[in-house]
Amino acid sequence: WRNYLAVLAGEHIYLADAHQTYAHPTGSFAYEWYYLCGIGTYQNDTPVYRYSSEEFGGYGVLEELRDQVVENETVYSISNDVITIYYIIRDNRCYRVYPTEQREGGTLSPARSILGLDEYLFFGTESGDLCLFNNDKRGVPPPSLLAQADFDEKEYLSRKAHPQRFLRLRSPRAALRPRYQA
Repeated sequence: WRNYLAVLAGEHIYLADAHQTYAHPTGSFAYEWYYLCGIGTYQNDTPVYRYSSEEFGGYGVLEELRDQVVENETVYSISNDVITIYYIIRDNRCYRVYPTEQREGGTLSPARSILGLDEYLFFGTESGDLCLFNNDKRGVPPPSLLAQADFDEKEYLSRKAHPQRFLRLRSPRAALRPRYQA
């Protein structure tokens, strides 16, 4: 796949990069290898919430916890046709929190098959999810990120890989579920 040899071993993928080859002192030919771990999808995972730094509609701010991860609190939500507000209740007062793109918990359904097809690398999981690796290049953000108002190009360029390594295309377990990105 795109001059990589991809070897799947459980929830790990080893990539031998034909772009980065070298001759060993013994005269043998070798590849630069990469190791990807935790490849699969999570079932029953939950979003990570952070305390808000902005009041809104009577929902307060816990100044001392501003933008820190919410731990050991029950998160509630209220919504209308336009907005959803997430909050916690402490001392009979509501404080605003917000969901992040990060998720936690759940059970890993590891990759069980891979397929390189043209420019795409797919993998299928034990639970039946079909996923596509996000093959953006370092320093070349995908259009979906560029379109986000809060996109920080400096922060993006400092990463070796974007945390959204792959997109979940479909789940045969739920044939009526619309396509979505993981």
